Amino acid sequence: MQILELLNLAKWFDNTVVTPGIISEYGTLSSLITQNAQRGTGQAIPFEDQKNKLFESIKDINYNSLTLEQIKYLERIKVSDLLGESGINQIEAIISKHNLDIATAAEKIEDISKIISNAEDNFAEITRILKKTFGSEDGYELPEGHIQLRIYFKDDVAINNLSDFKELSSLWYSIGRGFAMAQNDAPESITILGAEKGSIIIDLCAAVGIVVMISKALIEALKVVERIQSIRKLHEEVVSLKLDNDIKKSLADAIANETKDGQSKIVTTLLNGLHLKKESDGDIIKALTQSIEELIKFLNKGGAVDIIEPITPDNEESGTDTENDSYRDKASELTNNLSEIRALENRIKQLENNTINKNNY
Repeated sequence: MQILELLNLAKWFDNTVVTPGIISEYGTLSSLITQNAQRGTGQAIPFEDQKNKLFESIKDINYNSLTLEQIKYLERIKVSDLLGESGINQIEAIISKHNLDIATAAEKIEDISKIISNAEDNFAEITRILKKTFGSEDGYELPEGHIQLRIYFKDDVAINNLSDFKELSSLWYSIGRGFAMAQNDAPESITILGAEKGSIIIDLCAAVGIVVMISKALIEALKVVERIQSIRKLHEEVVSLKLDNDIKKSLADAIANETKDGQSKIVTTLLNGLHLKKESDGDIIKALTQSIEELIKFLNKGGAVDIIEPITPDNEESGTDTENDSYRDKASELTNNLSEIRALENRIKQLENNTINKNNY
């Protein structure tokens, strides 16, 4: 994660969690339940109003504007499941499961309260150290009208040697070529900004029109993945129940068909939006079709593509009003697409984890 990314995450946490008083809301609920636990068989202190107040504060929180690296950091410090619907579900699960064991419920709610409070200290320290050490960190300087993408080479598309590097470089040349051609641009217009450690991550830069197209492809691809995960979950249930083999085969066939049909639908959806003609735009159609097929293959093998949310320019800063209006429209569309991408990723994650396992609380 880049320095600016971490600083922006700290700012997001402050604006979303600290300033609205959510840490205090968690602390108050924890205190009330702890007091009940200490009273034993005495008259209980009502905490339903405080619980509902907390739920009202966190229910609409989402991570749509964050990058995958920022979300991963929230997961690492165990905060990601304590906000939004996940946070509500966790509190409800704890209170429901331990309604006759209030001491255990108090202990678990207090643990959650401490995690949130520690996160505030964590981000305050990060901000202090990074600003003192690095001063103002602006990240990559992007050409006007361009957006940053981040490509994750991991799992079955990890780069372990030069052969992998050559193969996956060729793959991404093919992916980029089709999307660039569809926007009347050249593959060379997609430039490399830098690389990061860990699973190899490449930061790219492309014109906003190209990135909008890629975001649309990602949305449709994730919809296919969501449908496949739903079928797989049903397939696992059928296997566990030892039902008829014909049912199992039918579900396995459904997964294969969904993969094939989904790919075809994505191609059709994107081509329809471009109004290309087979007679005159055959080369572009062929290149874009190949790009979409290769992108889906990359995602299915564990690779990931992240798009850094664009900053909308002020008319006074640079370019003409018309140029900025065009960019602003595309940036707005991209922001909406990113929200849909994050929502799909979250639903897929819940399917993979079989939603929240209440037995943990």
